[in-house]
Amino acid sequence: VSDERYVLDLGGVRFDTLADTPAFPPALAHLPSREGHDLHLVQFQGPIKDAQIDSITHHGLEIVQYIHPWSYVVWSTPDAVGRMRNESSVRCTIPFAPACRLLPLHRSHAASSLEVRLLVVRAADPSVVVRRLHELGVTGINRRVVDSTFEVFSCSFAGDRLAELASVPGVYTVQPTPVDGGTRA
Repeated sequence: VSDERYVLDLGGVRFDTLADTPAFPPALAHLPSREGHDLHLVQFQGPIKDAQIDSITHHGLEIVQYIHPWSYVVWSTPDAVGRMRNESSVRCTIPFAPACRLLPLHRSHAASSLEVRLLVVRAADPSVVVRRLHELGVTGINRRVVDSTFEVFSCSFAGDRLAELASVPGVYTVQPTPVDGGTRA
């Protein structure tokens, strides 16, 4: 039974990480490799205290972004996340699946080339991310540092292959660049 206090809304799906298996599309449900660094989610039992943040860094995880409720996206290896899972204040840990990085409205574009923006975690070493993007056939990458956590990459890529970009370790989000001025609030 889901506990509403812990329900996350990621990748267009609402789920309690302990009660539900997120209904992500199979191609976007899992990280492509269990080796090496990538993004993971750590959810705590309740409000996060300074000692818990210290524990995250003590275990070798790098905080990327807070997500309600009581969760952090972290940059880490699966082994370090596994050690963090044993902390009494941690409710669960899960991979930050590619579905969390590519929203449903961006999953069904035509094969034609699209201008896209990638928000890339700087802890991932953006030059390594560039290399991986080149392996996928991405060229003409423009980079801009946002802050100490993120860089924005702008590039062109086939609209029907955006899931491949979302599977690259260190890519936090993939979004087509608005060509109509974007949505207005």
